[in-house]
Amino acid sequence: MYSIRVSGQKPDHENVSGLVYDVATGKVEVVVPPGPLREEA
Repeated sequence: MYSIRVSGQKPDHENVSGLVYDVATGKVEVVVPPGPLREEA
């Protein structure tokens, strides 16, 4: 599985989150809350 976190192509300070969209109901569920891409060194 490819990970944006380890790719190094995005700056560390960018926030990311994980959302799931149900096309049948139109509901969005947060599966990973927003947070920094990588921990500060």
